[in-house]
Amino acid sequence: MQKGTERLMPWRTLIEVAKTLNTFENYDVKIVSTSKTNIVLNRTYQGIEIVEIPEGESSFNTFMNNSNLDVLYYPVSWRDGLKNLTFLKSIKSRKIAYVTGGVYSFRGVCLLFKTTNFHLAKPYLLEVITPKILITSKLKACGFSKIVSFSNLTARALIKSGWEKENVITALPGKDNFHKLNSDKSILEDKKLLNRKFYLFMGAPAEARGSMQLLESFDRFASKNADALLVMLMRTDNHSNYSKFESKLETLKNRNQLLIIRETLTPADLKTYVEAARAVVLPFLIIPSEIPLTYFEVLSCGTPVITFKNGGTYDYIKDAVIGCETGCVKGLEQLMNNLWNDDELHNKLSLKAFELMDSHPGWSEANLGWKKAMY
Repeated sequence: MQKGTERLMPWRTLIEVAKTLNTFENYDVKIVSTSKTNIVLNRTYQGIEIVEIPEGESSFNTFMNNSNLDVLYYPVSWRDGLKNLTFLKSIKSRKIAYVTGGVYSFRGVCLLFKTTNFHLAKPYLLEVITPKILITSKLKACGFSKIVSFSNLTARALIKSGWEKENVITALPGKDNFHKLNSDKSILEDKKLLNRKFYLFMGAPAEARGSMQLLESFDRFASKNADALLVMLMRTDNHSNYSKFESKLETLKNRNQLLIIRETLTPADLKTYVEAARAVVLPFLIIPSEIPLTYFEVLSCGTPVITFKNGGTYDYIKDAVIGCETGCVKGLEQLMNNLWNDDELHNKLSLKAFELMDSHPGWSEANLGWKKAMY
């Protein structure tokens, strides 16, 4: 958890869990993260102590055995089953694992290989091909008693891999109060979007988010719908290369029906766009950590979502969204066509979105699963 990444998943979940256990359960929770430092560094974020320790197994073991911590929540992925984890045996704390990612589709991984480089796609390929029983057997051999998952689908995969059902805890991410923010329609007037129908995309145009498939699908959709409009609220960072996206953008036949907004927006601004959108399109090829809070934010506003059928995220929200096969350009185009003028479908999805989010727990309630894992 490097400084500045605390609001990204899965780190956001860890911050919220620590806040819940500290505030309501009177635990003393620390978040331990490795870094390039040669010494132990301490900082705080929203009142949570974050300890940065040098990288390496010996450094981690030394810290744990000198800290006298009662419980260790340790992050794992499926591909960790290929590693030697025997260093964890010597840790005396009660040990609970948690899966940082989810269950990935082979199709999504293959499409990621086609649109990005080998270095970025390789970890997800290993996630798919590594037998899940390997991490289960190694964790049990190291004394782990329970494991936490971020979705029901991942929980089922863990049980299938050899964990007893009672030792698998599903702790879905909680929802924020995004839907309670005050909207400001003046920003829609400034962009000439007030009372206009449009689809919305939010986030970085990374290949894993399906940005290339989205551009192609929308271009096909726009060719058949003269009033089609896609608004893209683009978040970029200094460490990513979006040249492929920019190049693809320039090849679109209907580039004039796409509006890109690059300025920094407040959460209230985002809510304004979400509420005004016909639907938000979230075509992830791969979801690194379930469940992206963007889905909860959009659905809590009653705005429909168009998405790919992707892992534990889709498994949980499927009744409140419309989806197609991961990476399918024609399928995504068809979903856009289906929803654009079908008010009955739109209203049905909106109602389902409200119903799902009304029953979905906030962070404090959602985080109680992490406490349950201790007992």
